[in-house]
Formats: sequence, structure tokens, C-alpha cells
Amino acid sequence: MFIDAALATRIERAEAALGRAIAMGLGADGPAVVVPVAGGAGVLVRPGSPMNKVIGLPVDEPLDERALADVEAAWGRVGEPVRIELSTRAAPAVLAALVARGYQLTAVEDVLVRRLPAPAPSPSPSPEIVVARARSEAEVAAWRAAILEGFLAGDGTGAAPPGDGRAVLETLMADVAAAPGFERYVAHRDGQLAGAASLRLDEGVALLCGAATLPAHRRRGVQAALLAARLRDAHAAGAEVAVVTTAPGSLSEHNVVRRGFALGYARLVLVLDPAPTGARAVLAPAVLAPRAVLPVRPAPVVLRGPTVELLPLDLERDVDALHAVSSGAPCSLGARAQPGYDADARIWRWMHGGPFADAAGLRAWLAASMAVTDRQVLVVRERRDGQPLGAAALMASNPADLRIELGNIWFSPLAQGTGMVREAITLMIDHVVALGYQRVEWKCDARNERSRRAARSYGFTFEGVQPAHMVVKGERRDTAWFHLRAATWAARRAG
Repeated sequence: MFIDAALATRIERAEAALGRAIAMGLGADGPAVVVPVAGGAGVLVRPGSPMNKVIGLPVDEPLDERALADVEAAWGRVGEPVRIELSTRAAPAVLAALVARGYQLTAVEDVLVRRLPAPAPSPSPSPEIVVARARSEAEVAAWRAAILEGFLAGDGTGAAPPGDGRAVLETLMADVAAAPGFERYVAHRDGQLAGAASLRLDEGVALLCGAATLPAHRRRGVQAALLAARLRDAHAAGAEVAVVTTAPGSLSEHNVVRRGFALGYARLVLVLDPAPTGARAVLAPAVLAPRAVLPVRPAPVVLRGPTVELLPLDLERDVDALHAVSSGAPCSLGARAQPGYDADARIWRWMHGGPFADAAGLRAWLAASMAVTDRQVLVVRERRDGQPLGAAALMASNPADLRIELGNIWFSPLAQGTGMVREAITLMIDHVVALGYQRVEWKCDARNERSRRAARSYGFTFEGVQPAHMVVKGERRDTAWFHLRAATWAARRAG
């Protein structure tokens, strides 16, 4: 669909107005900071919020670097990375200026547009589904619950869940619930809460956002009903276009394209980490609070996604099954069969141990890892039948500095290339960020290109190579170091 500069600017400024509304809902004495930037806005809702962003920059004007410097200074004072969502309709010089300032591309969003009026959508594509606006406190609470649980469960395709950790999402939902100008919708199917969505109108632009379906009601027409209701109301209110922002190639994008939306343009998500300065960077009390409660050994936890679950490793329960899927012998998971393979090449070459000739060797290696006092070793299992597929550790925990490492990560070929690995790592990052850790580390043998690519794919920043860091399997190892800031993760996940 062709979107001219004027319409693209209106859409971007409608998004900026949405951010300002969320900040306004927190009150004049709340934590939000709003800085005008060339018709758009830099909105800092609260440290770590996925809604923190600079958006609404005009597509046909140069970058206002003075206003942007004000944003960078204000956010830097609270240790918050600056996240800019830049329309691809913007002048190339704007992107060049941002790159020169040190911004890095971390994600891409698709902006899909449907012009209104259009053929009037039916009130509900499925008669057993009833969609209504959430007005009462109980209805708004149902809206929040449906959005939260729907986001946390993912889309059922095996990809990582699209939201953040529960604590981050709960805070986000409370902030959005308090914002003015939103219409909130809940869908019931056969009398049961099934899904929820939101609508915000701004100068003829209808922003359709925050849609989620509870897992038990998916593929039953719930999202089609929520979409139809919002399009109908937007049309009645005089909106000229409806807009949905999605991840490229996602199930959400597929669904709205089927219902008349077309790609208008994309947004580049660019992030600038706060620059170190000679001045003291005093952290907010809320950021520092977890230092008093986080244990040196991370607490046992169970993490569940759509297809995998992570739980504390139990040697008696898990070792034999883990060895069976990591030894190089043929193995299977449901209909997925893995012929015999080179276990060293596929799993163990860059690890401290392995491959293991028998389960006893694997047991001894895992037991030694579990004995380290700042570590919690987790087994990763397929949820459907509990089949162990690999292991990972929350390790090098340093509560005083709010720092932790994800390490000793390995997966059977049964999981590699299926989306389950990404889902598991995402669950771990979500978990440690929700606990309050501010820096997540990733280290690997500098020669391990697969691990280095994986780190970058999650948004970790490469720090450099530490020469002669350790001895592994009789070889001197140079170690590549990566880090991920909690606020950077929140910004990335929001994109």
C-alpha cells in the first residue's frame, strides 16, 4: 500500500500521542518524563518499561539533534538506553545522524495499514463469540488478565513468547489501564473469557494494539471478532485509516493481512546505551532494591513457554535421558527422528566437558556444575511429554552488582533449529530481568561462531575478547564477552 509522507507522519505522531497518554496516566508526580522532539516525543514511562521510546519523528525533516540530546541526557541520568523507532520513510540523513551518534539497529517492525471506510465488517465472525468494551473495574481487570496471560503464552507456533517477564508485563498493563483515550475490548467465547484488545483514535488514525487470545480459545475466531469490533467502532468514529504494528513474518501479521491490511512501511528500532561519564550515576532506589533480596545462588525456578519448560536439574530423574539425546546415538522426539551424529561437532566442541561415553560421565560433570555456589542448573524439557533436551545455567550471580551470566548452555540436535532453543533462552532472560538483574552476561570460546551469532541475535553487545582467559580440554581459550542491559532487553522485547 502506498503511504505518502503526510500520512506516515500522522501515523507516527499518533504513536507518539499514545506514549504521551500512558505517561499522563501516571500523573504529574509520577515517574514519567516526556521530552518533545520535532513533533514527536521521547517518552520515558518508568525505568525498564517496554513503552520507553522516541517516536513520531517527522519523515520529511532533518533530525533535531538538540532535542534528542535532551532526551539522551534525561534518560542517561536514570541509566536508561534511548530507544528510537524510526520510520523507513524518514530521510536517509536522519538514519546516518543516528548511527553517527552511536545508535545500533536492534529490531524491525512492520506497520500495516487498512484504509477506512471499507466494507463494513460483520459484528462478529463467530456467533458464539461476544465482544464488548471494558467499562467497569471488573471488565478492565478481565482485559488486563487476558492480555497478560495471552502474551505470556506466546502464539503457539513454537516461537518465543512475545511479551516480557510477568512482572514487567503486569506493570505495563497497569500503566496502560490508567492511560486516557484507550478503548479496551474483551471477548468471551461460550461465556468464558477468551481474549482482549485495545483501540486508540488520534486525528483520524485508529491504532489497534495490545491484542491477545488465551491459549484455550485460539483458532476459534476470537482475534477476528476483536478486529471486526474495533474496525467497526473506528469507522463509526470517523477514522480514515486503521494501523497495526507487528513483527515481520509473525502470526499476527499473517492474520491482519488476511483481513485487508497491507504493509505501509517499516520501523527501525535503534538503541543507544547510556554513555559512561565522569559524574556519579546514582541509581534509583527501585533499581537497587533487589540487591537486598537476591541470593548468591539463584533460587530454584520453573519457567514455562509454549513448547518448553525449564526446571532445576535432578540428576536421578534427568541424566539418563539427557545422555540419550546428547551422545551421538540416534534419538527421537515424537515424529522428529535424529540419526546418529557427531556429538562433539553438534554439541560439545566448545564446552568444558563432553562428549561423554556413558551417563556416568555426564552425571559427574553436571554434579560438579551444580555444586558451584553461585549457580542454578536447569534442565530444558519439551512440555508435551517431558523429554529432556538440554541444560543451561543461571551462573556467576552477583546480587551486589545486579549482574548474572547465562552459561553452560547445550542442546540436543532434536531441539536445534526448532525454535525451542530461542524460546528457552528468552524465558531465562525474561526471568533474570524480572528479578531485577541489570546486566546479563554471555561468554563463549572466541572461535565459537555459532554462540557468538546467538548472543547477537538476542541483543547482546560484544565487548571484546579476553586473551588466554582459561584452559579448556588442554587448550588455551580466548573468551568472547557479551552483555545485555535489562533496559535494552525491555526495549528490544517491546519492538
